[in-house]
Amino acid sequence: EAGARAERCVSRYVSVVCAVSGLFS
Repeated sequence: EAGARAERCVSRYVSVVCAVSGLFS
């Protein structure tokens, strides 16, 4: 499903942003 794929992509994106923020915080 496109919806499931989009959700997974967003989750991955958020995880990356979270990790990067942790490195710089």
